[in-house]
Amino acid sequence: MSRTVPVDYGDDLYWVYDVSLSVLFAEMAAEPSEWEPELRRNAVVGANSAVPLDEWTDGRETAFIALIHAACARLATKEVITAAEAAEWRVLDDATVIWRGGNAVSTKRIVTLGEALIRIIEGEYPPAPAGHLWYLGNDDPAATIRLKS
Repeated sequence: MSRTVPVDYGDDLYWVYDVSLSVLFAEMAAEPSEWEPELRRNAVVGANSAVPLDEWTDGRETAFIALIHAACARLATKEVITAAEAAEWRVLDDATVIWRGGNAVSTKRIVTLGEALIRIIEGEYPPAPAGHLWYLGNDDPAATIRLKS
């Protein structure tokens, strides 16, 4: 099973660690919005579906960014999300957020992911190094995945 989710924005593709994206989307879905159904679905399907971020935000970037900011502010009040919390976090019907090993995940990496998505939407995220794609949502904000030649 893949641990990464492809996220498209414009002509750019990003790979995102599925646990971080799942938690961020679940937290964003806690606030009613036009994106709530898609956020909930994508929070539980992980790598089985690409995230068309540009389609979601088309003409509604300000509202989507505000939703990310609000979710990140709530997540930043905690140091970690524990495995026990994740197991109880019902996102869609009986489905929970995606979780892999470990007892806890730092919310810092999830907030950093949210900040990166905002910069991507605002057109301020730097291009990945040649021959690479950004790998977001992990402990290394400069991580990339090398493209096969």
